[in-house]
Order: sequence, then structure tokens, then C-alpha cells
Amino acid sequence: TGVASPTEASALGAFCAFCLSIWMGKMSMPGLRRALLRAAHGTCMISMILLGAHIFGYFFTLAQVTQTLVAWVGSLEVSRWIILTLILFGYIVLGSFMDQIAILVLTVPIVLPLIKSLGYDPLWFGVIKIVTAEVGMITPPVGLNCYVVARYSGRPVAEVFHGTMPHFFAHLIAIAILVIWPQIILWLPIKMGY
Repeated sequence: TGVASPTEASALGAFCAFCLSIWMGKMSMPGLRRALLRAAHGTCMISMILLGAHIFGYFFTLAQVTQTLVAWVGSLEVSRWIILTLILFGYIVLGSFMDQIAILVLTVPIVLPLIKSLGYDPLWFGVIKIVTAEVGMITPPVGLNCYVVARYSGRPVAEVFHGTMPHFFAHLIAIAILVIWPQIILWLPIKMGY
């Protein structure tokens, strides 16, 4: 990764921009105070949303909602494609309430054996799962990415959610393409000896 990881590089870049603005005389004390307050406000808002998502994820764990749902889907006497569609729909719903890590920790240990038993490739499903849960990140009511955009663009959250709808539908089409043609995902791993 070079001298610094991506996270460290972003912090270094922010620090350099701060130093440059002071050196060029663009940053005054009132401006610095305003910038710090806006940064603190945005950080608190995002932290509260993440905290709520973690609490909701903890509730899902205690109530065993995920385990019950996946067990029920696996017991259905229907085509494997319908079961996959239900699982992906569930990931979109979960993605609208929870962050990616919580979804991974809660569902993958349960869903992966089901996916393997249905005859799907686990690597293929992993990519599909990530893309599908990311769609949930722009889906109301929680859609964390939309709240971040609304905060920093100064737009109402409803307007941001409305503005993401073309992106939402484009992602659904992309997911359908990846499901229909798994070679798009598996081509490179197969070439690398997977």
C-alpha cells in the first residue's frame, strides 16, 4: 500500500489541507471554530446512526430473527432461484437497517451453508451479497449513505433518497445481470486458479 494505508493517507491529506489553509492565511479562528463544529455535528450524526444500527443488529441476534428467517426460506419447496431471490431481498431489507459488518456477522454463517446446499458458488454469492447489501445502504428508512450525503450537501434527506432511486434501480439491474451470468464474477478468479 505504500507509505500509508488508505485510512492513514486520508487523515494525512486532511492534515496537510488544514496546514496549507493556515499557511496561506485562508483559515481564521472563527472559521476554524465553524469547521470543527460542523465536523463534530456530522460525526455525531453518523455515529448515532451507526449506534442505532448496531443496537438493531443486537436485537436481531437476541431475537434470532435472521436464523429463523433463513431456516424458513430453506424449508420452502420451491425453486432454488426463488430462494436466492428471497435471500437477496432480505439482504436489501437488512442493508437498509444495518451496516455491512453486522450483516456479515449475523447472516453469513447461516446463509452460506444454505447457498452451498443449493449448488451456488460461495465466491459468487459473496460478491452478490456485498452488492445487494450496499443497495440497502441507499434504501429508506435508515440508508446510512443517504444521511451522510444529506448532511454534507445541505439537502433534505427525502430529496437525497429520491435522488438515489435511479441508482437503486441501476443496481437492481446489475444484480440481475450478475445472477444470470455468474461468469462475470467468476472469470478472473478462475483465471487465477480458483
